[in-house]
Amino acid sequence: MEKDFKIKGQLADELAQLQKKIKEQEEIIIFCRQKEETLQNIQINLEYIIRELTTDLTEAKNKLMQEIAERRHTEKALRESEERLRAQYNGMPIPTYTWQFIDGDFELVDYNDAGLANSDGKIACLLRTKASKIYSDSPEILEDMRRCFNERTTICKEMFYHFKSVDKEGYFATTYAYVPPDLVLVHDEDITERKRFEKELQESEERFRQIAELSPFPIAILDSGGRYIYINNKFIDVFGYTLDEVHKGSDWFKLVFPDPRYRRQAMYIWKSDIAKIDKAANKTPVDLRFTKGDENTHKGFSGENSQERFSKARMDEIAPKPRVFKIRCKDGSFRDIIFRPVKMKDDKLFILYEDITERKRAEKALLKSEQQLSGIIASITDHMSIIDERHKIVWANDVTKTSFGNDIIGKNCHAVFRRRDKVCDPCPVSQTFSDGQIHENEIDVISADGKKMVFWCDSNVATRYEDGRPRMVVEISRDITERKHAEEMKAKLERQLQQSQKMEALGTLAGGVAHDFNNILSFILGYTELTLHDLPEGSSVQYKMKEILRACNRAKDIIKQILIFTHQIEHERKPVQFHSIVREALKLIKVSGPANIKIHQDIDPKSGVVIADPTQIHQLVVNLCSNACYAMRKTGGTLTVKLGRIEAGNDSEKEHQNLKAGRYAKLTISDTGHGIKPNNLERIFDPFFTTKATGKGTGLGLSMVHGIVKSHNGEITVKSEPEKGTTFDVYLPISTQRAAAEKSKSEAPPKGKEHILFVDDEKHLVFIAEEAFERLGYRVTALTDSVKALEIFRQRPSEFDIVVTDQTLPNMTGDKLAAELMLIRPDIPIIISTGYSDLITKESSKKMGIRELIMKPILIHDLALTIRRILDEETGSSQVNDAGMCQ
Repeated sequence: MEKDFKIKGQLADELAQLQKKIKEQEEIIIFCRQKEETLQNIQINLEYIIRELTTDLTEAKNKLMQEIAERRHTEKALRESEERLRAQYNGMPIPTYTWQFIDGDFELVDYNDAGLANSDGKIACLLRTKASKIYSDSPEILEDMRRCFNERTTICKEMFYHFKSVDKEGYFATTYAYVPPDLVLVHDEDITERKRFEKELQESEERFRQIAELSPFPIAILDSGGRYIYINNKFIDVFGYTLDEVHKGSDWFKLVFPDPRYRRQAMYIWKSDIAKIDKAANKTPVDLRFTKGDENTHKGFSGENSQERFSKARMDEIAPKPRVFKIRCKDGSFRDIIFRPVKMKDDKLFILYEDITERKRAEKALLKSEQQLSGIIASITDHMSIIDERHKIVWANDVTKTSFGNDIIGKNCHAVFRRRDKVCDPCPVSQTFSDGQIHENEIDVISADGKKMVFWCDSNVATRYEDGRPRMVVEISRDITERKHAEEMKAKLERQLQQSQKMEALGTLAGGVAHDFNNILSFILGYTELTLHDLPEGSSVQYKMKEILRACNRAKDIIKQILIFTHQIEHERKPVQFHSIVREALKLIKVSGPANIKIHQDIDPKSGVVIADPTQIHQLVVNLCSNACYAMRKTGGTLTVKLGRIEAGNDSEKEHQNLKAGRYAKLTISDTGHGIKPNNLERIFDPFFTTKATGKGTGLGLSMVHGIVKSHNGEITVKSEPEKGTTFDVYLPISTQRAAAEKSKSEAPPKGKEHILFVDDEKHLVFIAEEAFERLGYRVTALTDSVKALEIFRQRPSEFDIVVTDQTLPNMTGDKLAAELMLIRPDIPIIISTGYSDLITKESSKKMGIRELIMKPILIHDLALTIRRILDEETGSSQVNDAGMCQ
């Protein structure tokens, strides 16, 4: 219940409040109605007032609209006028600036586009800037502006200005114009270029005046009426006439062309040229192309360049060529003058005269000189050519064209002379283009007909560019082919001479060596023979001594061979068995040859007898076999030696075509070595030619072999293949003579009782001879002093039956001793022995009366036979000694 009372109480309170609010709202509504009535009254009044005002406003509006329309029309016209003025202002090509006078100074208030461009845009930053600030460094400008404004006038001035504010300087034509009420327009026209042009024009006029006065050519200017109005000093100097004398053109023609006929011709040509000049000056268009009918009219113009030639001819019709006239000067002399007329802009005629009198004389002299020069060039046998930077031949003399073809102009020099597709290296022409200096070089060239030649080339600068660089090079080439061959032959001969001198020195040395060596061999031979005489027959020592004796004989033959080689003794040719010499030589090869070489021999003992020097044939075989062994020294191989006989003369035997008909002993020596190159095969028999390394050969071996074969009336051929081997065939003619039987050395030497005078400077030889001949029963007086021997002989000349003396003796040589002995006793038989001597020969000794000249080393056995033979020839008797030999 209590809760309900509370709710009812709250509702009652709320209702009371609601009623209160309703009452308040009603009061408000009543107030609003009152206000609405008041507003309605006011609205009625306002509507009345508005109706009255609307009528007034309508009338005012109509008037205002009319005024606005009129004003808009005026503004449009004004705007269009301002735009036109602005366009004109901005469109002015002269920079223009507008200044307003404010408070005693001028402010920049406007500028046109030309002004903006003239200051490179910098003037925009100076808008509304005082003139006193801008022209602080140029007070004269500010002063001119003030005067223009104050005097209400226009001022024009031309001065040089420098505007620091816009960084501009130059010559300006400035105009100051007053614009009411408070403006000054300033026009700044930059006349720097015009001033420069005026200055240049003035300078050009001054230069022309100076050039005209100082010109080396006469100059004249004629007006449009043909009157002379100017001549320079050179005109007076050359022609002698003053301006007063040639004032009229007709006066000039009468003075310089005294011959009326020549004058008429000159005047006709002159008028014709002037008409062409006038036509060209009027710029009359001229069609220089073919027109219809031109082909027939100008018949001479045909071919590839016909249009160009025709155009040139048409141009000649309107552009006169410089004319040459012969004129008379005031002093009466005649000169050749070129007239060069030029039309000036003001219809005046400028004429340049060129005196070519001296030039014509020079041209005649030059023509004569050129003819002489052409003759000189034609007479030059050297090859001459001019070459440009691209290595193209631009000129060549007749000799060069003859050798390399008439079509070489325009071709590359390396292609013409050396048949190459690129520049040679080194190239003297390139070197001259590089440094401008003279260069020399030796080159191999090939002529048009394929002939190989050697040229010595000199290249030098022919013409240069303005900066000094070579423009063209002249190359002068001399054919030194023959000289080169001669130099090679000379060098070859010099080498041969050097070798010959070496051989001569070797020969001289060999003679001295042979003398000493022969003496040594004589000791060995002598003592060996004495020892053999004392040994029992068949003993082993006797066998050894005989081998020593055989070796000494071989050494003796070697010395003989050396002396023959050095021409110290003569060759002795006799019938010999070829096969025996070959076998003996092979024994030496087997002993001395390399171990890796196998020797195969096929020796026919019936190969025949040849007339030959045994020593030379031995040398021939040894040399050929030695060369074969040398070719196989590294790889080894087989040395084949064959000896047989052939019959030459049969047509089927093509191999022996070079042999005369007859029988020949054929020696074949072949090897399996490296062979001989084809290019060397034809030269192997040349003296001093060798393929061996330095120090390994002299190139004389095969040359000597060839000489030996030819001297024996034989032939030698060679066949060789690289890496397969070489074969030599030697053909020697077979003789019908019998070979001499070898004398047996085993028989005892012959004995005797005669008295022998033996002279030798070697004590051992004296001892050997004394003992040996005393054993044979002779009486011997043996001496080492030739002078003492002569004294003994002079004291008892009849005691001696024969004299044996050495040639090389101190104090007195053997031939001089013999001469002295024969003066004392002319019939005394004398034998001279020598190991070597260039003072005595067999022929000279025979002429002296010497019975025998024998060569050392001497075998006692051989000497005993010789002594016995000479003594028996002297007595004419033959006695038998105890040994059964002739005595």
